[in-house]
Amino acid sequence: MMAQVRFFAAAKVVTKTAQTPIPGNSVGEVLDQAKINFPGLDQVLTKCSLLLNETSCSDLTTPISDGDVLDILPPFAGG
Repeated sequence: MMAQVRFFAAAKVVTKTAQTPIPGNSVGEVLDQAKINFPGLDQVLTKCSLLLNETSCSDLTTPISDGDVLDILPPFAGG
């Protein structure tokens, strides 16, 4: 399976891209592959929220289907 992974804020800075397809059968597998593809991302991921198809996702065993969108959202500052 292949998810389209979108990176925001600090995750985008580390990966130097806004989005890329990453293979995996679960959210955890996609994240593991993302950490391999983008050294340093693991440090950012510890603080991130995840959205799978615009729905909050904290279960790393959640299956991925082709065409799913996984958003990696570090904490945002603002006011």
